[in-house]
Amino acid sequence: MNARLLTNKNTGRVELGKALPLDTPFSVQMFVANTCNFRCAYCLQSHTKKILKDMSFSRKLMKFDLYKKCIDGFKDLPGKLKILVLAGWGEPLLHPRLAEMIQYAKAHNVTDKVEIITNSYALTPALADQLIKAGLDSMRISIQGLCAGDYRQASGVDINFDQFVANLKYFYEHKKSTNVYIKIMDIMLKKPGDREKFFDIFGNLCDEIAVESLIPMLPEFDYSKFGSDFSTELMGNKLVETDICALPFYSCIIDVDGRLLPCGVFPPPAGFDNVAEKGLAAVWRGPEYNAFLIKLLKREKAQIPVCNKCKRHIHVMRPSDYLDDYAEDLIPLYERLEAYESRD
Repeated sequence: MNARLLTNKNTGRVELGKALPLDTPFSVQMFVANTCNFRCAYCLQSHTKKILKDMSFSRKLMKFDLYKKCIDGFKDLPGKLKILVLAGWGEPLLHPRLAEMIQYAKAHNVTDKVEIITNSYALTPALADQLIKAGLDSMRISIQGLCAGDYRQASGVDINFDQFVANLKYFYEHKKSTNVYIKIMDIMLKKPGDREKFFDIFGNLCDEIAVESLIPMLPEFDYSKFGSDFSTELMGNKLVETDICALPFYSCIIDVDGRLLPCGVFPPPAGFDNVAEKGLAAVWRGPEYNAFLIKLLKREKAQIPVCNKCKRHIHVMRPSDYLDDYAEDLIPLYERLEAYESRD
């Protein structure tokens, strides 16, 4: 296995509490695709059309002109993003203009890195060539099984597993500077020897590889049926309870319609102005977003029903992100920001 095995992702992260408030988010995730070629049992996409309609969820792609307006607005930020992630509640490779999206962000120099999160089943040599030429910096690949039968059971699709692996190999052998990270969830490795088999199949097709823990994302799903006891965080380390969700303080989501969201949970705990219309800087540092962050710092999650039920943050946050010890000092800083932005 040539890939580096990841067991902890805290390396090189800043002490968040000392860096806040941020003029520019560290990361932005743009939901370019809310449609998917898989129907994984733990995902929103496994719902029927009727249930999704009742939830006000639409399977659709971000319009390219909307995407460009959002990227153009990033130039109003005081600094560059550390990373722009093109993903969504779906599969970004299904967007016919994904390579153009990557190229557009790179050409406008608004971020240090452009990344996609993908199941990679739609990856072909031709598409691989487009992504490489566009300058993709990072590709995070979620593996759903170790054979065609696993994919049928987990994702409801019949795949040519050998061709799937061959396409990943093509990308890896032809890429230039793209960092390829391959991961699988622990619940997929059910039989003795599955972990070793995973590394054997994929360990020479990526730069980094990991077995990640399943985390509860959607309140209406019974995740316990997948066999996880949720006693560990994402990388399998011991879970540490922390009161304040730090994710909206350094990252945000732009949904498929251009609206700013504080996180990727669905339904979202809050929604803010359209980034394509207002610009990311105005919305990110606006009084409404600041008021939301202040509620988190004051531990007023009970006023935000979605946040009150959500446990996702304790599974994905790193120790350097914990804000519990910084909250009292940060509250007046954000209150002053809120008052200042409200005057404008």
